[in-house]
Amino acid sequence: MRPLTLLPLIILLTGCGNLTRSDYQRPLLSVPENWQRTEGDSIARSQEKAQRWWDRFGDERLSRVVGQVLESNNDLAAAALTLK
Repeated sequence: MRPLTLLPLIILLTGCGNLTRSDYQRPLLSVPENWQRTEGDSIARSQEKAQRWWDRFGDERLSRVVGQVLESNNDLAAAALTLK
């Protein structure tokens, strides 16, 4: 298409984008009064659990396949060495 043909379309779409905007109002969050964060609820622990997420399925075959892939994937090993 020619640029002059696209120009009205671009202007129209840009103008429509402003119609859907509204002032953001933060929702009220109800947290139980007895809720407390403990030291064990750390991000590091969450990341630790997430590293072997496939074990949560309880499938030995899946765990074996993922283990083989991780052992033989040279790209991941090189990336890990680069990070260290």
